[in-house]
Amino acid sequence: MFALYKKKIFALICLFVFTSWVLVSLYYYNKHVVTVTKYKVGERIEVAEGIVIIHNVEIHDFKPGHFDMVDGLEWFYSSVLPKLPEKLQSPAYKIVSFYSDQYYIDIGAYNVEGRIIYLNGIFGSNNEKDLFVNDNLRIEANVLLENGRYLTNSGGGHGGYVESNYRLFNSRGKFFLNEYTPANDDNLIITVKDELSNETHELTIKPVWETNKYNFFNRPPAQYSFCPDKTVSRFVRAVLYHEDLSTAKEIIHPQIIDFPWENLEYDEWSRSGPTQYLDRYLEFDDVFSTRTAFSRSDDEGTVFEQVIYKVYYNGEWKIIDVSPPKSE
Repeated sequence: MFALYKKKIFALICLFVFTSWVLVSLYYYNKHVVTVTKYKVGERIEVAEGIVIIHNVEIHDFKPGHFDMVDGLEWFYSSVLPKLPEKLQSPAYKIVSFYSDQYYIDIGAYNVEGRIIYLNGIFGSNNEKDLFVNDNLRIEANVLLENGRYLTNSGGGHGGYVESNYRLFNSRGKFFLNEYTPANDDNLIITVKDELSNETHELTIKPVWETNKYNFFNRPPAQYSFCPDKTVSRFVRAVLYHEDLSTAKEIIHPQIIDFPWENLEYDEWSRSGPTQYLDRYLEFDDVFSTRTAFSRSDDEGTVFEQVIYKVYYNGEWKIIDVSPPKSE
């Protein structure tokens, strides 16, 4: 009788622990559920030193966590994680990341919901270097309401390689849903100010928003996920590691009929160099090029280099050519 009582107590304890774990897991799962509403713009604007491509406008119902969120787990990352066996480090990192705050969700005020808006774009310079003046791009891009209210601040940020002549940029800002809501059929105005010519270009858009929900297992796209270098990586990996020509062909520009697939017969991808804005190549405007290096199994110690050319087409990067390989 006593043994049966002990089993019941043990079963109740297990049920309590399991239920608590499920409730805590659901709580943290919901903390990772976020929404991204976006509109693909894909417009090109000429400025004094090159071109500006407006990639898209995104609206987030969250703000990424900052260093103060990471600081609370510094003890784990610095003391515990390095002591774990290497094969357990990745699972442990994922578990701790799941049961922690990754985003600021409450971005409203005074009982009014708030949103973060991003204007994402690319600046390609006709100059090989000197893209910056006092660490600032020579263009300012913003999103405005028709009443003149600025939704973004052009000081959002920019990124790219030092050796390159293009930069990815974003302007961001915070607004409240009593000022603007994507559900309304309102126009937005995009302005691009050229600091060299002091000319301001204006583009009026009527967004048709696309909304996607994300969670811990399906993360929202990373900042600057529209980087042209990522297309090169995806293309090379599809050809080299997966031998997936169907995926690779989807990245080829639809106007290219005879693509030089014979130039891609290599065995190991070594590295990818910086991307450059070229302006015009093969009768295409606004071409970007990326140098890659690789090796072949039948050429011991020889590293080959080639150039992959791509253009921004319909909101995506499409490859138009690959140069023949040359030994370094």
